[in-house]
Amino acid sequence: MTVLSDIHVFDPALGTTGTAFEEYLSKDRKLLSESKTVLEAAIENIKKSDSEVVLISGDLTKDGELSSHQIVVDILKDLEKTGKKVFVTHGNHDILNPNAVKFNGDKTEDVEYIDVKKYKELYADFGYSEAIAKDPNSLSYVAELDDETRLIVMDSVLYDTNVADDYPKTDGAISQERLNWILEQIAVAKAEGKQILGMTHHGVVEHFGAQDDIFPQYVIQDWQTVSERLADAGLNIVFTGHFHAQDAVSKTTAAGNTIYDIETGSLVTFPSPYRNVEIADGKMTIDTVTVDSIAGVDDFPEYAKTFLLKGMKVLVPTELAKLLGVTVAEAQGIASQELAPGIELGDFVANALLAHYAGDEKADAATKAVIEGMIASTDSKQKMLGEAIYSIYADTTADNKFMIDLNTLGANVKEVPADQFSGTQEASKVHEGNITVNVSEIKTLTNAEVTGNLMLTGTVTEEINLSNIKVGGNLNLTEINSDKVDLTGIEVTGETTF
Repeated sequence: MTVLSDIHVFDPALGTTGTAFEEYLSKDRKLLSESKTVLEAAIENIKKSDSEVVLISGDLTKDGELSSHQIVVDILKDLEKTGKKVFVTHGNHDILNPNAVKFNGDKTEDVEYIDVKKYKELYADFGYSEAIAKDPNSLSYVAELDDETRLIVMDSVLYDTNVADDYPKTDGAISQERLNWILEQIAVAKAEGKQILGMTHHGVVEHFGAQDDIFPQYVIQDWQTVSERLADAGLNIVFTGHFHAQDAVSKTTAAGNTIYDIETGSLVTFPSPYRNVEIADGKMTIDTVTVDSIAGVDDFPEYAKTFLLKGMKVLVPTELAKLLGVTVAEAQGIASQELAPGIELGDFVANALLAHYAGDEKADAATKAVIEGMIASTDSKQKMLGEAIYSIYADTTADNKFMIDLNTLGANVKEVPADQFSGTQEASKVHEGNITVNVSEIKTLTNAEVTGNLMLTGTVTEEINLSNIKVGGNLNLTEINSDKVDLTGIEVTGETTF
């Protein structure tokens, strides 16, 4: 299996020269002029590989231009002719995007963008026509990758008000209604014994410690709750994109279930990576491939790196202005501050982001010294930036090449009927491992010991009394109205979450 993300194809016929296009490129990080060529180079490599399935986790186009989408569709149709199966989801750039323009000299002109109906029509052969289930209220769907593996594609994009607001939303969210549908699909797949994979555009777990504070638009709203619900339901692997970084992160819930957010970088942002994924014998092996050459460009990796750093010169002050609540001019002054001889703050931030885009971030001694100096600064803004950069380099999870033992991600939670939970005063009932109990129909749980984690679920309308209960792990009350639960008679070794 191969995973791509953020391919951002831009139709060259819409203009790749002139002052308007050059001005746009000067403050962007995407290789738009080369986007079609880079995708074609990646696809040619994939055709030669033994991958049978290709996933693309959103941002298929620059800004949803119809002609750009048509180029993507033609390339993917050509790929499927080789026997590969392709499954896509959309990103925040792809649907109902009023920024769809062509560049003409020093001007831009609006061009046709696509709506949801057209998106379904164009990409019918890449997931929707093969779907075994579709959410009637979003572009989420479920498809079989093979006899053993099921893909749940989760729509996280907020495109409904783009046209009315005259601006495409970068943020992402999964509504409660949509989440309920997803959880139902996970339950069905589990009951059928399937290996479940998820795919969505936005991150479902924070990828570095300060991401939710600095770049909240790159993780779904309320990601802490959503990721926990997904993991505890049985979805342990989710392929994402959006931030253009080659990064992997995991989170383990209070109930002991682990979810991996495997983000794939952008083909049009250095180092132009994608992933090869193999599942065999209960293990997932993940490797990184980069596009190292394209037609018409000498030394493409160096060209792409130089292009990115040049764009960062403008992008970093712009983002600093938003983050610090200052004008762009003030942010440019902050970016030019010298942190150490020959090291300006703006360049230091840009290089930290470049390291994050490439994955497996490593800070050398000089970088660590600068970060420590920033954190120790009496300037609150510099201190905050130092802590953010530290969180990028503090990532210890392998990003480019790693293996996941799929058998260790779930807590093997057993559901125990409420009427079989309690013991007696003479003989306390022992439940081994992690268990869940639906307490909708009972008022008392008593005389029991759980060696692992205990989760209570159901609808609670009357007070429930817990007495003489010991929990060796964590107690999870997030699924019920915990105000109705009397906890005076329960002893919890781990944490209690409400």
